Amino acid sequence: MKAKCELDPDINKCPHFEPVEQECNSDNSCCGFYRIPSAESIPQYFRQPRWYEQYYKKR
Repeated sequence: MKAKCELDPDINKCPHFEPVEQECNSDNSCCGFYRIPSAESIPQYFRQPRWYEQYYKKR
């Protein structure tokens, strides 16, 4: 499976990197710049009210 490499092509020295297509041919998912374009995004954080906030006076 080909994945997108987000490291700039001019400084990328990875042996699995294709500079023309800017893709990675490796299955190295532990690389920090390795991104699969079809993967689902991480859900956004929604802040839950803290237990003590119910006692604050709203102004």
